[in-house]
Amino acid sequence: MRNRTRIVEAARAALAEVYRRDVEELVAAASALLVEHEPVEALRHWLDRVLDYAAIKRGVGR
Repeated sequence: MRNRTRIVEAARAALAEVYRRDVEELVAAASALLVEHEPVEALRHWLDRVLDYAAIKRGVGR
């Protein structure tokens, strides 16, 4: 049982790291989009990315 617990904890830590990196990329994208587009258009593009991310992550829990 101890091995199972360690494996589950390691998997959770790895998954948390992936999510953290993904969110950092979304945050960084906001600045990059503002350089390329007017604010409202940049927001639209960023929200599209957030929605795409949410759709992908929604499938992870299934």
